[in-house]
Amino acid sequence: RILIQCGIDVNVKVNDGSNALHYLCRFNSSSNLITAMKFLIKSNIDAKEKSNDGSNALHYLCRYNSSSNLTDAIKLLIDSGIDAKEKDKDGSNAAYYLSQYCKHSNLTNAIQILIDNGIDKTEKDKNGRTISDYLR
Repeated sequence: RILIQCGIDVNVKVNDGSNALHYLCRFNSSSNLITAMKFLIKSNIDAKEKSNDGSNALHYLCRYNSSSNLTDAIKLLIDSGIDAKEKDKDGSNAAYYLSQYCKHSNLTNAIQILIDNGIDKTEKDKNGRTISDYLR
């Protein structure tokens, strides 16, 4: 908060093209995740920004985050304008990352949120696999 109050631009990107929201979604699995995300969004961060590999904050969240409030974080990002169906440069969407990397008890609910927001659960990725294939 202090940095933002001092005029730091929340939309500055690092070498890989990611911004503060990407990093927050990747590295903060604490109970304060939602509060921190809301603060950045309220501070006008570009929630829809993509890193150099085409990943948005939702991709980062679904691939790396194990927060107990993962479903709330997914909803917040979608409500902030991120298209759940959006794919990165490898052709993966957030549901593919969740199904491959998330081992949390709320995985089913998280995937259902993405399906409810347009993810096609029968679509195959570049490896010819569906979300269900990764969950087996």
